[in-house]
Amino acid sequence: MKPPSTLFLALFATSHAFNVPTGLPDGEYTISFDANGNAIGELRFIKELSEVNTTAHAIEARQTSLPGPTINCRDRRVTRGDYDNAVASMKNECDKGIFYNARTAVWWTSGSAIAYLCNYDNSNRCWRGEVEQATTLVDTNCGRSTVGWVYIDTYKKSYGRENSGVSICF
Repeated sequence: MKPPSTLFLALFATSHAFNVPTGLPDGEYTISFDANGNAIGELRFIKELSEVNTTAHAIEARQTSLPGPTINCRDRRVTRGDYDNAVASMKNECDKGIFYNARTAVWWTSGSAIAYLCNYDNSNRCWRGEVEQATTLVDTNCGRSTVGWVYIDTYKKSYGRENSGVSICF
């Protein structure tokens, strides 16, 4: 599947609120945002989901539990199978130890669902164990197919699940 057009992405990035567009091909995306949550620069298509799912060797584990997580739920549902595909790809990328700049959103889309990381401050990365714990916290507190996210103030980042077409990271 071809990545979205640059013109579409450039037009999207100039909007006043950061909404993940609907209809994107399954894959990994990233965009920077300002202190108010407005997209800045261009949305970048990183790779197709099939390329994300390449075998990665898990690197060192982080802590055993997230410090002081705040769980948030929304009154919306995701297609669980789509979310499971997106979050599996997210965990594979987390295993690679890639660091993301401050004020960066990274998401993996599958069908209508997305799994995402919002990095609010400093260079930061995702960790498989954190993603798994955040997913469990949202499952337990919100429901297995309910939209939700976990914010970790100590790390100034959040992990979540959502549908395309809505705002993330603010």
